[in-house]
Amino acid sequence: MLRGRLAFSITHFGLDGLVIRTVSEAMTLALFGILTAASFVEPFGSMDAQTRLLMQGLLLSVWERHHQTVLFITHDIEEALLIADSVSVMTARPGRIKKRPVVNLPRPRSVDVTMSPVFNELKREVLTLIREESVRTASEGLA
Repeated sequence: MLRGRLAFSITHFGLDGLVIRTVSEAMTLALFGILTAASFVEPFGSMDAQTRLLMQGLLLSVWERHHQTVLFITHDIEEALLIADSVSVMTARPGRIKKRPVVNLPRPRSVDVTMSPVFNELKREVLTLIREESVRTASEGLA
């Protein structure tokens, strides 16, 4: 019943481009199957480590149930690799995609995957790409 009312409200009031302000709002809509795509910008950035892990797990479980498209923007490399199917590493300036490593880790995923050799190799690759950009930017600033 609630799903029908929410879906009706979103469509009826022209809220198809709805801006959702909190992670809990997005997850509520996702649980009811209303969201088909979501975009998050640093949603867990201000949380303590324990809450952050719980929210990452919740997001992964919601995704496993509904397979919505999610654009998740984070500066946390481990978080990106845990959640994503691919990670876009950006150049410093101008901001362009430098490389998009594919995250070939089995699903469903849990936090335990962050201790695997494959995960650590992906993390090393992303850190190397970021370090290259930092060095490039620093050397251009000194020239």
